[in-house]
Amino acid sequence: MRNSTDLIAIIVEGHTERAIMEILLEHNALKFSEDDLLEGEIIRARNAKKFAKEFLNKGFKNRKVKIYRILDSKTEKFNLPEVYKRKVSEVIEFRTRPEIEILDIIYHQDYQRYTNNYKSKIKPSDFVKQYYHDLKSVKSYDENYYFWNSHYENLIKALKQYKQYHSS
Repeated sequence: MRNSTDLIAIIVEGHTERAIMEILLEHNALKFSEDDLLEGEIIRARNAKKFAKEFLNKGFKNRKVKIYRILDSKTEKFNLPEVYKRKVSEVIEFRTRPEIEILDIIYHQDYQRYTNNYKSKIKPSDFVKQYYHDLKSVKSYDENYYFWNSHYENLIKALKQYKQYHSS
């Protein structure tokens, strides 16, 4: 389904999130396509003022921008300057708590072991580095893109499983 009214800004926190979002776009797994993206790209920006000055400081005819933020922080604020708010239809945040590497743990069917034994002691990215050797650098764009693209069906399963774990 294509979104014909809003431009879409996908703002990601890191390289892994960017790789996963690009894979989902390439596989047409989202409600919008790459053609709908603001500037035709996934954006890495954490600061709302910088984002607004760089990406919202132009005319969009009669269109607004819908912002999707993918991040793990519960407390990070995204306060757009007042002058730019009229250009934005809404800001939707997707929290990848505790961090995006939890998808690797789910992929390895290790979520229960991690949450029962390690959650309070070690971040998911450190757990992944310690126990799995699929990725040499768990934060690398290239490695994550290659890994998840070659395991696309498992990425979808991991995302659905994550949603089940975190929807309650």
